[in-house]
Amino acid sequence: MNKPFKSAAQNFEDVMLYRALGDVEAGFYIDVGAQDPDIDSVSKAFFDRGWRGIHIEPVPEYAERLRAARPGDTIIEAAVSNEVGTTALTVFPMTGLSTADPLVAEIHIDRGVDHQPEPLIVSTVTLADVAAELAARTVHWLKIDVEGYERAVLEGWNANLLRPWVIVVEATRPNDRAATYADWEPILLTAGYQCVYDDGLNRFYIEPSRQDLARAFSSPPNPFDNIRLSRHSALCQDVVSEYHAQVLAQETEVIALATQVQAHEAEISALRYEGDLLTAERDELHRRVTAIMASLSWRMTGPLRRILSAIRRVSGGQAGNKWADKIGPTNASLRDVEAPAELSPAARQWAERLRQARDEASE
Repeated sequence: MNKPFKSAAQNFEDVMLYRALGDVEAGFYIDVGAQDPDIDSVSKAFFDRGWRGIHIEPVPEYAERLRAARPGDTIIEAAVSNEVGTTALTVFPMTGLSTADPLVAEIHIDRGVDHQPEPLIVSTVTLADVAAELAARTVHWLKIDVEGYERAVLEGWNANLLRPWVIVVEATRPNDRAATYADWEPILLTAGYQCVYDDGLNRFYIEPSRQDLARAFSSPPNPFDNIRLSRHSALCQDVVSEYHAQVLAQETEVIALATQVQAHEAEISALRYEGDLLTAERDELHRRVTAIMASLSWRMTGPLRRILSAIRRVSGGQAGNKWADKIGPTNASLRDVEAPAELSPAARQWAERLRQARDEASE
């Protein structure tokens, strides 16, 4: 299967042209009424494959976009007509509906086009003048999409100077199925061109010496053309819109999760701070305990603490008499108190005295 072909045109005009002219290396085109360099562009796929050409576009906004996006192409900011001079253009901003035909402009206005029309005086050129600048250069295709101004464009064409291999002309009333080609087609037929394909919007004509191209127009675009749609194509706008909605939802979810992460990080920081305070408090208590245990009074009362500890161990921690109460809390009998062997001599002496006191109390 052929390499995928990414179509940017409104009605697969680029697919049909590429089917006929795909073998041409670094070809040349003329796009009359070029409009946007990406949206509904017949030339986009060819430009991406190394072709170059001329774009003729009277709306300043679109001419500027073409200059920015098409390095190496020639951009003529003018309308094409049957004479050189100026003409009144009705511009419908951000659309492809701008026209030099006042009747077409009225139709758009009557139909309630969303964008407010803006009058603009623009320069005009003729196809004959454009052809004179090309010398003998071969033009492989010419496309004309001028919103009802097709006859004037073709009247300014000199078929002896400019003979594109294929000419594509929009052949219906703007935004309508009504055919208009009867008004201007005789000019092409008189020049020897033959209509080989009608896609419902445009008519395709081939130059008489290029009859070999006719077979490329024997069928409409199909799976064998290996078509891929440009993201700008009107045919996939629902899918693109759905994708953008999904991306927006995902971005919203990511922002929410990031907010939660920040909240958790703040909580962790607070816990770490609290932990640091507790650690500092523990260290301070440890320091103070160490200082107490190193003091002289602590060392001097050491024997007494050991005696009390021994008494608690043998008595179950309960005091049995008034003598024991003075030493520490206990309520158990000291009858069986024996001085533990591990006590120092002084401690053992204290233990003996306590046992004697117990015996005297029992008598």
